[in-house]
Amino acid sequence: MKQDARLRAATREEWRERVRAELEDEDPDVELARRTPAGAVALAVYGPEKGPVGDRYEGVRPDAGWVATETVDLGDDDAATRASDARRLGIESLRLVDTSGRADVAGFVEALDGAGARFVATCPRILEAALRSHATCVGAIDPFRASTLAPVSAPIDLAVDARAIELVPAGVLALEVDASGLRERGGDAVLELAWFLASVVERFRANAGIALRYAVRLATGRDVFEEVAKLRAARALAGTLGHMLEQERWSVEIRAVGLRLALAEVDTATNAVRASSQAVTAALGGADAIEVLPFEGATGRALRLSRTTHAVLRDEAWLDAVADPTGGAWYVEDLTDQLARAAWERFRDIERAGGLARFVATGALESCLAEGRSARDAALADGSLVVVGVNRYTETTGRAGR
Repeated sequence: MKQDARLRAATREEWRERVRAELEDEDPDVELARRTPAGAVALAVYGPEKGPVGDRYEGVRPDAGWVATETVDLGDDDAATRASDARRLGIESLRLVDTSGRADVAGFVEALDGAGARFVATCPRILEAALRSHATCVGAIDPFRASTLAPVSAPIDLAVDARAIELVPAGVLALEVDASGLRERGGDAVLELAWFLASVVERFRANAGIALRYAVRLATGRDVFEEVAKLRAARALAGTLGHMLEQERWSVEIRAVGLRLALAEVDTATNAVRASSQAVTAALGGADAIEVLPFEGATGRALRLSRTTHAVLRDEAWLDAVADPTGGAWYVEDLTDQLARAAWERFRDIERAGGLARFVATGALESCLAEGRSARDAALADGSLVVVGVNRYTETTGRAGR
């Protein structure tokens, strides 16, 4: 049977010629291309020449599923109740911080360990208490202290507590590099990835070439496909770095947390959609652990929604049933490759500058972050960056106002 010409798929060249005519002979790949926040180029249409590139890297296709995570501040009066509620609603890993510095960590861990809680320790004191309490599984400690809890003006401290390193063989899953703090301070996806690579190499040197298991905590922001590509690139780059360091049993866990900077401080109800989008992004990117931010702070309804979002994504959307669901999509594969290459080059720049410690000490890192913050503020001001409820669709400007 002869195929109806109206049903035949247009070839890429036919599409280009039609669009070129509409654009009056301008190149559609140039005119319709979009730059992501980190500078990657997203084309309007992809063809075989931009086919899958993920197989260049090892480990780019992770297993399906993730660990649901929530941060609990042990300094809060209701920390135990919050942790118990989180466990009851399906949170499998509790990330423990202590902003007070005086919390009864041992008592907290002992009370919850009977329920099979998995802990992520963020300082040596919490880590030691968890191990003494024979916790079933201690997740990680960040030896580089780029904390998302630190204010923007606070310096990033590269000091490493020797006790954290000594405790690794005693049962810690991994040392975690928290790169999400850079995003909160104005950094982009490429800087996040480069920070992770440079941090691991810095620790590798300081530990006399002895490899440890690592985890990296990355923030997921508003650009869904760039963030998906970033998470995939992180796994790819981890494999590349493992080969470079000649580590046969290299293991890196990818942990994702929503970007607080992407949430609105006013009209907070809109953050429920943003937080859900961040979680979907993390799942599509193959994160091993995901933390969903509450949309309006630690209120009861916000915490419940953040916890049950995991259940919706698993039991109703089935996002934990497919490994690397975006793999093979030329658009995502190309973005993954672009981000991986850009991050590797940025990592090499840091190494050429004398390593991570020197990169921070010379002010180069702060310059990058300040530039990112300035660019974001300018984009919000001129409307090129739209945040619903903040600079568009606000109560004062009306439905179409800016």
